[in-house]
Amino acid sequence: MNIDATKQVLPEDLSIANQAPEEYRDQFPRGRWQWLMRNRDRNGLDSALIQIGPKTILVSKEAFQKWLISRLG
Repeated sequence: MNIDATKQVLPEDLSIANQAPEEYRDQFPRGRWQWLMRNRDRNGLDSALIQIGPKTILVSKEAFQKWLISRLG
């Protein structure tokens, strides 16, 4: 998981990664999100994630938006 120590992530930017960020849940239904999470090391989604402990993963909404734009562009 990538953590950029030079940038402070605001708490409202983070959410638990058990589903897509709220703004994107229509585009990424649960099954599609689970597939992305399982393959995050191959698809680059890990750049938008922060792992806290063995089972808790957070997603940065800003980093997710950047990842999504990079995949569409």
